[in-house]
Amino acid sequence: MISVCVPATSANCCVGFDCLGMAVDWWAHFTFEESDTLIVEGCPGKFKGQNNLVVQAFYTTCDYLHLGYPTFKLTIDTDVPFARGLGSSSTCVVAGILACDAWFKKGMDKMECSTSYFWSGYSLFYGKRRCENESCSMCKLSLFGHCTSL
Repeated sequence: MISVCVPATSANCCVGFDCLGMAVDWWAHFTFEESDTLIVEGCPGKFKGQNNLVVQAFYTTCDYLHLGYPTFKLTIDTDVPFARGLGSSSTCVVAGILACDAWFKKGMDKMECSTSYFWSGYSLFYGKRRCENESCSMCKLSLFGHCTSL
């Protein structure tokens, strides 16, 4: 089992907050377990499949690392409110990247994890490359966050 915890950020709260780039002490918790099929729990029904942003980030990282797509059970438990500018989407992206790294035991550092998202040739957010929320989350993760394989 892999457990990933990612902080919320202030980057989309309002104008200028993307420059400040503060991580907030609200956390999203993601658990990944081996499974014969892809299962996603803890989110609205329309995101319980391959269209889930965590799953997309995980598989995008698989592409970056030239690896196949495993199936897993993903359980999401988050304090980060949706659609409030606090980076709920970025928590999903960061979790997918870190979980993929842990799943395959690649040992990527935080910079390589960021690179796997930003420069892999994929864009998970509306056809644009964005980095303000993910950068805040990655910075706080390097100081306080964690990803554990159990």
